[in-house]
Amino acid sequence: MEAIRALFPEPFYCEDLETSKQTNHKLCTIEYDDEYVDALCLFKKATKSQEKSERVLALIDCILEECEGHYTVWNWRRECIRELNAFECELQWINRYTMDCPKNYQLWYHRQCIVGELLNLHVKGAKEIKCEELEFLAEEFERNPKNYHAWQYRQWLLMRISDPDLEREYEMCMLLLRKDPHNNSVYNHLVFISKHFDRQDLLLPDSFMQTLDQENDSLRAYKQFITLNQRKN
Repeated sequence: MEAIRALFPEPFYCEDLETSKQTNHKLCTIEYDDEYVDALCLFKKATKSQEKSERVLALIDCILEECEGHYTVWNWRRECIRELNAFECELQWINRYTMDCPKNYQLWYHRQCIVGELLNLHVKGAKEIKCEELEFLAEEFERNPKNYHAWQYRQWLLMRISDPDLEREYEMCMLLLRKDPHNNSVYNHLVFISKHFDRQDLLLPDSFMQTLDQENDSLRAYKQFITLNQRKN
């Protein structure tokens, strides 16, 4: 926190700190760490003055260390990134942060927003960005194969690729199911591929499903989807 204080002039720091502390509700006061309260006071002053700068990003880093799900802080971080046009650097930061908080919803939504901005800005490099993101996700599934937020993000990304390699998606799913046949996220992804891209040829074959535990609830739900899908067709 000392490094953060050094970024802000003393009058700016003290004025906001005193004002914010006087507005605490007495009915139900939450005992936050003093340094966290100081950081939030500075953040309140920065947003009030519409400041979007490198030092505010450093302040946000400090706050997220204490409260990784603070929606308002994440939202202002995006405002700062847009103002500074620092999307590529931000994606690198997100990659590092994901290692510590792989199942943080705010983080994955933030990633989606930043990548969306990058895809709009870098029309010529959009294909490379998408490929790198898919590779990053494949690595994430090696670490956390049931990460719901990562799977949702992958589907969002696939819908923004003009000609996605769905065979590769299918092979990845088969590999993950061999490791864990109870992974419901994988079955959901296969259903997504079949429904959204109309690829009935990428459904799991009976011969493969027979090798899996038949008491598997995820497999049962997937079989029900296939049965209903066949009736419609």
